Amino acid sequence: MKILSTKEFLRRQNELFDRIKASDLMQLLNSIDREESNLLLLDSREVSDFQNCRIQTAVSYPLVNLHQDRITGDMYKFKNSDSKLIVVYDDDERVASVAARALVERG
Repeated sequence: MKILSTKEFLRRQNELFDRIKASDLMQLLNSIDREESNLLLLDSREVSDFQNCRIQTAVSYPLVNLHQDRITGDMYKFKNSDSKLIVVYDDDERVASVAARALVERG
């Protein structure tokens, strides 16, 4: 169990996106059909970090791409689709939460 500060609790309460635990993500990754995946994993770390270590099916999408309004073809396919899931991750949630919020705000 992790004890949250009041500031952290309030910040999470107002988030526009849902969080997923690593164990739930692992189950999801093990259960999906690779050919017809409804899951897009976006690694929001720097490209060098992505190249050193990553989830095998993830796509590199550094935060700078979002600031420059760059969208990948896969992201366009997932846009505004309730049946598809985009998971954004990084090392410590700081960058990923910013990216996730911006993606939700942009549909």
